[in-house]
Amino acid sequence: MTRVNSIQITDERFKTEDGKTAKCELDTHADTSVAGCNFRMCEFDGVTCEVVPFSEDYESTKDVPIVSAATAWTNEQTGETVILYFHQMLWYGGKLTNSLINPNQIRHIGRPVCDDVTDKARDFGINIDDEFVIPFEMTGTTIYFESRVPSNWELDNCRIIVMTDESTWDPNTVSIATATSEPILRPTRESQREPMRVANAVDELRCISDVYDEKTMIQSMVSCVNIATLRRTISNTDDDDDDNSNVDYYNDISFNVDI
Repeated sequence: MTRVNSIQITDERFKTEDGKTAKCELDTHADTSVAGCNFRMCEFDGVTCEVVPFSEDYESTKDVPIVSAATAWTNEQTGETVILYFHQMLWYGGKLTNSLINPNQIRHIGRPVCDDVTDKARDFGINIDDEFVIPFEMTGTTIYFESRVPSNWELDNCRIIVMTDESTWDPNTVSIATATSEPILRPTRESQREPMRVANAVDELRCISDVYDEKTMIQSMVSCVNIATLRRTISNTDDDDDDNSNVDYYNDISFNVDI
């Protein structure tokens, strides 16, 4: 990495257009996330680097700025627009038609990322919080989500979600096991199915007997209650009293429940 005193803002790499939509493609081969035409540069502290291509047949790119950049994403379910704020990105701006996102850079800050479309136990996307997930799309083998360049108003008024750590990102020494924050845990699809399984089991038991239906069982118990009383008549035969009278006594009430 190289630190420079200044860099021309008029450089084509810095030009992006408000509202420009493009893909954020997941790419672990790109060991650092790369901001393309759907990002806006927010901070640049003068550090640049040399980007080496995958093949020696191509020339490396010198003086690529390392920046903090933002992109806007709208939750289709709620309509909320959020600003996804990435630190430690390589800036290509309008020179790159799509952006490249290293999922390990997101995982390092503690945000769960599932890029395995065959994993049915987790949401296929980035877990933001308990409210929503940024879902991935897939075309062929390319995994991505779409976002756009935020406007000034969106940067000032929308909720900002930090996606990567602001400390220096060194892909050669970083350890994902030592993430900087606790992972955001969400119920898996499997655990969400559990209440449904319990409900189905109860329905099956009700078909066997009313005993397994709480409401029906209570009604049956009440309808089977028999209240029994015993009336005893005792005659008053005192010789000193010509007026004989009968006195009625009632035993305590007893309950007989037949189930």
